[in-house]
Amino acid sequence: MFADTRKTILFANNNKSKNIFDVDALAFINLANITSNTEKNAINNLYKNLKGVGLQNTVHNFYDNLTAFYLFIGGTATKCSYNGKNPSISNTYNLIFNGGVTYSNNGVKFNGINGYANTNIPQNIISTSANGMSVYFLENVKRDEVQIGYVNRTVFESTEIGMGWALNSKTYIGNKSGQQFTPNTFTNINGLIRNNRQSSTAYRLFRNGLTIQSITATGNVDANTNTIVIGAERWSTGNSVQAFSNKTFAYAEISISHSLTNAQELIYYNCIQQYQTELSRAV
Repeated sequence: MFADTRKTILFANNNKSKNIFDVDALAFINLANITSNTEKNAINNLYKNLKGVGLQNTVHNFYDNLTAFYLFIGGTATKCSYNGKNPSISNTYNLIFNGGVTYSNNGVKFNGINGYANTNIPQNIISTSANGMSVYFLENVKRDEVQIGYVNRTVFESTEIGMGWALNSKTYIGNKSGQQFTPNTFTNINGLIRNNRQSSTAYRLFRNGLTIQSITATGNVDANTNTIVIGAERWSTGNSVQAFSNKTFAYAEISISHSLTNAQELIYYNCIQQYQTELSRAV
């Protein structure tokens, strides 16, 4: 049921008018000390859309199915670190930034050398039947890097759903030969890129809500408790981080036990795109 997550309250805006604010949106706004009315409204509309009570989405409660999502708003490491799902200073999945990272109105930009964010989400808790992961980044530049994920080089893992571009043309999910997305040279690679495991063997890659590739493969179960990172990939060997990204991230999310249908993917993208548009950072 949606009773708890769809609650809204009246929020006074400079004592001049009253807007209906989602309770979780308001919790995030207060936690991150967001003062801009533009940013407050964008956050509020995002929460409403994710919960199925917004302009872009009146049916699906995506919010309950998300394990963590990151708004990358506020222009500081602390503000950008908070998990939007049940926002709290003590949330287990708040980000920890490492290495070279800069913060701006556009989001979080990693330096491509050693910068990344630790989600604190152990990869082994992701469901072996359905899961999802996405990032929204701005630059339309191919580069040998990984945007988000965990990798085991020796086997194709069911939890290995990181995305990246190797040799400037390859988009992949997994690394074992024959069990990865086919190399392609895409004209556009930025925006909302999402990997979606829709069943135990069906993997789909989406850009801006539309399928760009799909594969059938059986993933192995990895008991490794190393955590998933954003802006790079966590390697099972030695718990190291590698393949650093230099992109500017404006949103990211992980769902450990739920997937979306093809139709839902487009609706989900529209929710995220409205958020980016209202912040003047949409691509």
